[in-house]
Amino acid sequence: MSDNLFLSLHACPAFSDRKHTTLFLSEILAWVFRQNPSLGVSVFEFLAIQQGFQEPRKERHIVWRAHPDQRLPRVDLVGEASDLVYVFEFRLWGGDPADRSGMDRAIAELLWPEKVRTVVVAAGRHQHDGDADVELTWADVCRFLDNWIRNHGAGVHVGDLCEYLRQQGLGEPAPVSTEAILSYLPGRKLVPALERLFREVAHDLAVVDLARLYRVLGNPELGRGLRLHRLRGGRLGLKFSSRRHPEVFVGALLDGSEHLVKFSDEHLGPDFALILDFHVRPVLPRLADYVYSEPYTRLRNRLARDAGEYEFVDHFFASRPRNERHPLYLRRPLVRVLAGSTTASDQRCRLTEEVLGALDVLLRGGELEELAARFSRPDYGASGPLRVARARTGHLANPFRG
Repeated sequence: MSDNLFLSLHACPAFSDRKHTTLFLSEILAWVFRQNPSLGVSVFEFLAIQQGFQEPRKERHIVWRAHPDQRLPRVDLVGEASDLVYVFEFRLWGGDPADRSGMDRAIAELLWPEKVRTVVVAAGRHQHDGDADVELTWADVCRFLDNWIRNHGAGVHVGDLCEYLRQQGLGEPAPVSTEAILSYLPGRKLVPALERLFREVAHDLAVVDLARLYRVLGNPELGRGLRLHRLRGGRLGLKFSSRRHPEVFVGALLDGSEHLVKFSDEHLGPDFALILDFHVRPVLPRLADYVYSEPYTRLRNRLARDAGEYEFVDHFFASRPRNERHPLYLRRPLVRVLAGSTTASDQRCRLTEEVLGALDVLLRGGELEELAARFSRPDYGASGPLRVARARTGHLANPFRG
């Protein structure tokens, strides 16, 4: 049996599942803060700093309560002073943020008018939704408590609290982290689930008028048109392609290493991405003429200025290392696309709308149609324009070296 008070209590069967772990954690935090008043004051100062405030130290009397009001079912802990109230929501590994979103802020503001601030403490940063005033991880809490112990001593069971959090897998991530272990089996289901979803999206797009897109790609009957891109090179989704134009990929980027990119938000994982693709062999010699053309320059400038909710990645001119085969990306975290969806049909509709929305962002300026018209001329050949591009840049004799 452990000498740690909290680990010994947590060993009771009543605390064995995640719901009761959250209840237990709320109670021991409230108890530790009540036993160590100066720690509670330090918590308020730490939270103010997280919000960008440098408040002078105040000797506040703070009342700490776990699950303070049945009208606030999502609030796990409250720290209440005369001038300020922090309400906390706790999220552990394996929990679904959608089940505990909202923080009951409207009710909290009625209970404590003009002085309430919200805090979400989550196991991983991907569990945050951006709605709270302060967003922390349990690893942040462990680091804060360690620092407090170094400066103030062990206090009353503060060290036991740190050990308890780490034993629950809530401390700083180890090389083999709790998150990685818990995510392994669900993660194995992701690729086949996404493939099924994109097949369904392809069926939905079959009845959509894609004439404008095919004007950009050329006559799809000369190539392959719309097709499923199964997992390869870290990508899974849909490709719109013909034999004489760059392909347009729209789908999930699950691994950016082959494309020389990181995710738009490492904490949120894979991206939904639209990628212009020069991987098709007959198109490769046209790359230099394409990306140095005036319409493509206008396209880059427009997307950099007005990509909406997407992040524009200029992977030819601005990003290092450069990816010349995939010079243009629009992307955002896939979890943002599917956030809040609860059924397969809902996810299918969302993803179909997202694909069409990304294509609209790409096409709405008309630049790619100009390029398509130029590349489709019967007299077009790579030798003339490409020689000009080589002479101008001095380093594109082999556009794909290195």
